[in-house]
Amino acid sequence: MASDPPTYSKAELVSLVLTGHIPTASEASHGDVTGSALSAISTAIIGNLAERIAPALGAGVVRVQSVPASATSAQAAQAAAVPQAAAGALATRVEVGKNLTDRVYVGYSRIFGAGENENSNEGRFEYRMSRRWVLQSEYGDAGVGGFDLMWTTRY
Repeated sequence: MASDPPTYSKAELVSLVLTGHIPTASEASHGDVTGSALSAISTAIIGNLAERIAPALGAGVVRVQSVPASATSAQAAQAAAVPQAAAGALATRVEVGKNLTDRVYVGYSRIFGAGENENSNEGRFEYRMSRRWVLQSEYGDAGVGGFDLMWTTRY
């Protein structure tokens, strides 16, 4: 791999392709480029595997995300959508769930690479009160959880 003009190293280009962003100088000096690349590869492999296994489990929803290792479950979905949030160590979050009705969703998440005081296993419950209002609760094995009332819209 090479860039024209040659402004980026091969490691930076691999990181760009796999994670969607070029690491800063401090990230590169701490070896986070390799961690980000490995996390992106593992997320792709686990995601492919999960999509094949989900129908056998009866799951309707399968999500695989790379999230900052320090992110709590409530922050995970937001952080995965922001490339700058992936600056630190990354964990892989695999969620399997099912919509029980039009309004009720129940899910289980496993976070690979979670920190010592962070949830490795989480349960999630969502109740769609109306088209725009969602009541969501998450709780995990480390005693970390949350209860949210959210207003949503789609563009």
